[in-house]
Amino acid sequence: MLAAQFQCSPSGIRKLIKRCLDQLAKHPGRPRKTTHVMDRNIIRASREDPRRTSTDIQVVVTSPNEPVPSRRTIRRRLQAQGLHGRRPVKKPFISEKNRRSRVEWAKAHLSWGRQEWAKHVWSDESKFNLFGS
Repeated sequence: MLAAQFQCSPSGIRKLIKRCLDQLAKHPGRPRKTTHVMDRNIIRASREDPRRTSTDIQVVVTSPNEPVPSRRTIRRRLQAQGLHGRRPVKKPFISEKNRRSRVEWAKAHLSWGRQEWAKHVWSDESKFNLFGS
């Protein structure tokens, strides 16, 4: 029936079906421990709260009728989706002294007009250490 419908030989249809079944049956390597649903839940948990660790995601995703994925497996699933874990950069807090001086400076220049501000050039501050810390 399929051969007549697609206007090809019955042996061609058999070869095509056999090739598709062979591709579905063969999966080299160890079988995946997580299902597609669990992978989706891992990604959703990470996107809901990007600061969650793999241990926290493991607790959220685990259900009683499925195997518990390892933390490493969770990290692999996130990396496969382009969600790489990064440590936030430690930034020093503004000291109380600097905070007070900034407020004083702002209050002193509160009454400046466009002409006074036009005389100044603003740029981003960057600290560069050539040697040492």
